[in-house]
Amino acid sequence: MLFSGKTSPYLPIAQKLGLEYQANADKAFSLAWAVLPELQKSGRARHVMFGPVQDHDLTIFQSSYTVQTGQAPIQVSHAVYSVPVPGWPDMHITRFRRGWLYAFFYRKARRERVLTGDGLFDGRRVVKCADPGFAQVLLTQDLRSFLLEKDSVAWRVVGERLCLIYRGNLRADRIEESIQRLYGFVQCVPNL
Repeated sequence: MLFSGKTSPYLPIAQKLGLEYQANADKAFSLAWAVLPELQKSGRARHVMFGPVQDHDLTIFQSSYTVQTGQAPIQVSHAVYSVPVPGWPDMHITRFRRGWLYAFFYRKARRERVLTGDGLFDGRRVVKCADPGFAQVLLTQDLRSFLLEKDSVAWRVVGERLCLIYRGNLRADRIEESIQRLYGFVQCVPNL
């Protein structure tokens, strides 16, 4: 990848954190991470950083794919931060979207949601989990409060990895803050 004759703006951050850095991942990496619903099999993973940070095996990358709109192609990007969570079932926690169109599609989904009994949380987040009992134990008051702090992120557990997903490009100025957000989730988790 070319950076106007400069090195990647992500390389110094990776070095500061003690992470390995790859400007472009191979296709196998992109396909493996396409299990996340936000990512596409046709996507490309770039700015991959990985290694141990604060006793966690951290992986960070940006995935981008192109959508044809009929007028012009549009690039869609997501920034992904991930740590392993051995033994956890697949789960997602996303923002509850309002409006008649979303209400129509969520009628069936409501039956599949994990409800916590916390009206504020249940009204702002959709939680689905392969093991609803696990989600009930996981979603303590501390974790629910933490999850309500930022609306623009999705949380997923896929393949025993906790993933923090932002829509948009990986931002060099927010990497350390996002790592702390990911670790904040882990710190709110009771001993399971």
